[in-house]
Amino acid sequence: MNTYHSHLNTIPEADCLNILKKASFGHLGFQKKDRMMILPINFLYKDKNIYSHSLEGSKLEAMREHPRVCLQTEVTESAIKWKSVIAWGQFEECSEQDANQMMRDLIKNMNLTHQKFGGSSLEIDFSALLERAVIYRIKIDEVVGRSEGYKD
Repeated sequence: MNTYHSHLNTIPEADCLNILKKASFGHLGFQKKDRMMILPINFLYKDKNIYSHSLEGSKLEAMREHPRVCLQTEVTESAIKWKSVIAWGQFEECSEQDANQMMRDLIKNMNLTHQKFGGSSLEIDFSALLERAVIYRIKIDEVVGRSEGYKD
């Protein structure tokens, strides 16, 4: 009979940033009126910034009103072997010039992730998406990580 003993470890900041760099999917936390919201998003990490996109709507309205947000992502091998990272920062919309390049990078990253899980290349109309989407960044100012099942 196996005995399970939980042991949580703190992940060093550099390793947390590396996990963010390798990830492309996470959960965005933000405040909407008197509620905390958590929504799944595709994202791209680059230079201590998290980039994503959204269509106009209540999520963007909420982040404009309360720009302090967070993102959580994880690497899960089993229920007792995982790594989780939370990054906090300030929401800001990208300029048109930044938005063009970031949308291209986001689409490329989404395609790679989709193909990694056996999907075919996504056919995305870049122009149409960029015309409707708002590209935003989270300027990270704090990041923490925990793991279980990994040796120090």
